[in-house]
Amino acid sequence: MKNYDKKETAAGVWSGILSAVLFLLLVFLVKWNFFVCLGIAAAVYVGLSLLLRPVKKIGGVAAESIDGGFELLKRLDAAQKGFQKIEDAMLEINDSSVRSEAEQLHSVSAKIVEYLTAHPDRIYAARQFIDYYQETAVKLLSRYAELESAGIRTNEVMRQRSDTLDALKTLNRAFEQQFEKLMSNEMTDTDAEIRLLKQMVKMEGIE
Repeated sequence: MKNYDKKETAAGVWSGILSAVLFLLLVFLVKWNFFVCLGIAAAVYVGLSLLLRPVKKIGGVAAESIDGGFELLKRLDAAQKGFQKIEDAMLEINDSSVRSEAEQLHSVSAKIVEYLTAHPDRIYAARQFIDYYQETAVKLLSRYAELESAGIRTNEVMRQRSDTLDALKTLNRAFEQQFEKLMSNEMTDTDAEIRLLKQMVKMEGIE
């Protein structure tokens, strides 16, 4: 979405520049009526804004061509932001064990976001991952990073480390299960293809 926002801003700037140049040419060079020139320039600005405006896409597909595409795009954007937050929090952690669990979360989260980008029809099936699991991972990692940066090693802090580590391991299992659920369609299709292959091979008498 960041790239889209940049492109949209650039389109607005270029539309403004070109319409302003046209306005100045019509007023000072052609010497048309000021208000007529202003109206033409405004119309050109609107036209250029629509023409140059980037198309919102999910993967390589225009969001407007998908049923509920803009809502899906909003969900995907939330997933991408959650992934980035996990990465940011992970990079602040020094403890090797906690960092290892965070890296695993980061890796699976990347796979899920990549999969959802390629299969927008599965985005709604990932609601729990986006709205709960990712957010919980970010909170746990961010809080632990704050504790670690404080440099305090009391019994309470060490207990928090142990609890956080256990929670991250649980989250990693949840992340993996979420990914498996999303991939269930592909697994079913693969199983069907394998069964068909075995049947064809058997019918052909191939050993």
